[in-house]
Amino acid sequence: MPGVHAVLLFDDTVAAWAGSRPRPVPLRPESPLALLPSSGTTSAVPKICVHSHTGLLSNAATVAADAQASGADTILSASPLTHLFGLLSVHLSLF
Repeated sequence: MPGVHAVLLFDDTVAAWAGSRPRPVPLRPESPLALLPSSGTTSAVPKICVHSHTGLLSNAATVAADAQASGADTILSASPLTHLFGLLSVHLSLF
């Protein structure tokens, strides 16, 4: 059964790393945060857009400032978190 085998491999991985701490990851504002496909292209080849932390978070900061958002506001988003608008909703909650 493939499912049982995959669970055992996962358990083996967990056991091998037990007691270990995550390794630090160097992160800078210009580091890539998301790779998302572009829409509206006339090409037969998909285009991937690289979005940085600073690009997406500064966009959310601007939207929050323009909307005069506060910590008491509620954000409702029906967009999936894998979509830029859904990700913007998550980032807005930080501001």
